[in-house]
Amino acid sequence: MDKRGSILIILLLALGLFVWRLFWPTFGQVYSLFQERNLWQTKLEQANDLSRKLGILQQEYSANEEEMNKIKTAVPMNEDTPALLVQLEALASQNGLILNSVNFLTPENQKKNNAQAIPSAAVKTTRVDLSLSGSYGSFKNFIKAVENNLRIMDINFIGLGSQETSVSAGLGLTDFKVSMNVYYHQ
Repeated sequence: MDKRGSILIILLLALGLFVWRLFWPTFGQVYSLFQERNLWQTKLEQANDLSRKLGILQQEYSANEEEMNKIKTAVPMNEDTPALLVQLEALASQNGLILNSVNFLTPENQKKNNAQAIPSAAVKTTRVDLSLSGSYGSFKNFIKAVENNLRIMDINFIGLGSQETSVSAGLGLTDFKVSMNVYYHQ
């Protein structure tokens, strides 16, 4: 038994060494894969958490969509001078004024003309010079309409021109000059 026990122990040790040499690299790879799986599970949980938070934010955005549309109207995403021209013409005609001329000065043109622009990275400004004709009461109503308008406009200058009497209507028309800043987001 002594010889057989020794041979058995040697065979078991040889088998253990063989198994260890054969399977040890695989065990290392399996251990590495388990660690990587745990890392990916953590990342998946974080992604699911972010997805849940995104869903909550989308619901809040949908709930506040009306306010967001008002903000986009007040400070649009681009200059949109055609829509601004239509809006100014509508404000003038609704208040009984005649819009004689409109001049748009972008920030680049303002710098050329030595005018001051509001320095901001997010909000840009366009200066609009208007020439209007009408009665003083109509002009006051126009100023109130600009003040109450949803799009943000600041009047910087108001000038009075000559007063002409219309022969056919018998009304005195006054020329008004208005300079204002109109804001947009970029």
